[in-house]
Amino acid sequence: NVPTIVDDVEVERPFIARIHAWGQMDYIRVLDADFLVELLGETPTPLRIDVRITAIAVEDKTPHIAIDVNDLISRPGCSAAVARLHKDGGGFDWSTCVVYGEPQEPPLLRQGVRISALRVADGLTYVTGNAQTLPPRGTGVAFVEILGPDGEILHQLDYGEMAGVAPLDIATSPVDGSVYLVGQAFEPFGPPPPIPVVNAIQEELSGSHDGFAARFSSDLSEIYFSTFLGSTEWDAATRVHVGPDGRAYVTGFTVTGAGFPLLDPLPEELRGDDSVAFLTVFEPDGRLVYSTTVGGSEPDAGRGVTLALDGTVLVGGTTESLDFPLQNAIFPYAGETDVFVLGIDIEESRLVFSTYLGGGDVDLLAALELDRHGKVLLGGTTASNDFPLVRPFVDELGAEVDGFVARLKLPWTKEEDSDCGEEGKPECDCEQDPSCEKPDEGAHECDAGACDEEDVGGGSSDGEFDPHPGDDELGEIGQPGGNDPDADDSDGAGETDASTDTEDSDAGGINAPDEEIKYASGCSTGGASSAGSIAGFLLLMMGVAVMRRGRRS
Repeated sequence: NVPTIVDDVEVERPFIARIHAWGQMDYIRVLDADFLVELLGETPTPLRIDVRITAIAVEDKTPHIAIDVNDLISRPGCSAAVARLHKDGGGFDWSTCVVYGEPQEPPLLRQGVRISALRVADGLTYVTGNAQTLPPRGTGVAFVEILGPDGEILHQLDYGEMAGVAPLDIATSPVDGSVYLVGQAFEPFGPPPPIPVVNAIQEELSGSHDGFAARFSSDLSEIYFSTFLGSTEWDAATRVHVGPDGRAYVTGFTVTGAGFPLLDPLPEELRGDDSVAFLTVFEPDGRLVYSTTVGGSEPDAGRGVTLALDGTVLVGGTTESLDFPLQNAIFPYAGETDVFVLGIDIEESRLVFSTYLGGGDVDLLAALELDRHGKVLLGGTTASNDFPLVRPFVDELGAEVDGFVARLKLPWTKEEDSDCGEEGKPECDCEQDPSCEKPDEGAHECDAGACDEEDVGGGSSDGEFDPHPGDDELGEIGQPGGNDPDADDSDGAGETDASTDTEDSDAGGINAPDEEIKYASGCSTGGASSAGSIAGFLLLMMGVAVMRRGRRS
């Protein structure tokens, strides 16, 4: 989200950006007031409205977003919406206002909805969040909805009838389309428990706040398992990933107290002694496969989980620990709060990789994914002027807090050949490779038959940060070209705008007179990422560092 001035008042507007695997900016779109009016189906009052993207998911190169309207004075209208955008981000195919129940009268009592997570699979959109309700049901209900190919509601589920359930992530099984939900549960009003208990490993709240995990049938009509997951202190399950075998990999944080379920955990010296991250793995029927904590002597929290190509479980998060356990580390601790990325072999309960990533200030992870080449994609926020940068299109901190994106090569990943022009090899380097052609000034075009744009490989085998994930070098600096995501990039990918003004180093944010965007355009051939892949199509919701704010008059 990016701050924007409307009638001399600063409000927040959402944006999305598409970034290729080698760092080239393809496009960036700020969803302006006219776009939002059409999407939300109402005329917002500019002085009172912040509009944020709270979740984003991609299928077949098409972004789906969840929009939250921060309406300080509630009134009839749309407080949350889901939309499928065009592949270039410039419009939308459909939008659905997510409304729970009927609006209340007077307007100050109307129900509000906040969407916390969004996934897309096989043409269906899976949405979860909270709806604010009136007594006697309490102050909030957790819900799950499945939307059809045109945004129509196919299935709905209430998960928890009382306040005290905060869903944080949703995922689907590639095996049978079943739906997994994780989050945090607490019990503000006494019994009954805030979630249903089915085939549970923990049947009661262990502390004031516990994590929870649940699995439902593909039409939400049946609960296969639903369980608390916590200690006697404060816990939350923040992310879930479902593997090809239907197992659910869950991460989050727990304040180390008695009762957190462990099974074949890491050695005690790696498990931390404060608020620590955890990794818990469930079978589809709810049985525990593996569970461990990991951390240092200061607060740590898991914020992302996925599987490497070899089955290693990758967990990312945030740590304040100087003594966070490291293995084959890329970076040392840099200060205050850093991102961490680690890999665990759950068959041997062994830490195979762990590193910091950050600068001297506060760095927070928001998203972790794996691209189809086994590289780790990270996105989040940073307040560090010295955050490590490699081939950036924004090369300095532009505000107190900016976003960041990064692509890491895992230390054990096979070294990739850098030859160009053969199937499965990295894209051409049009600056150095004589086989490349430049038919037009400012446009790069590789030979016909050059390789997949996302096969950018490279990096070193000794675990160093991957500064050159392929043979491509930085191209020209300019404004985003707005390339057609379906077009063959050999027909003009990497075109730059010669009118780009880069003289004013104090430029402000996007779409303002004094604003600029920096990015590195390279040469590419072929289309964008395949369905479900985020390599070359990294769309992140938390202020990705593609813009910067400077002085405003």
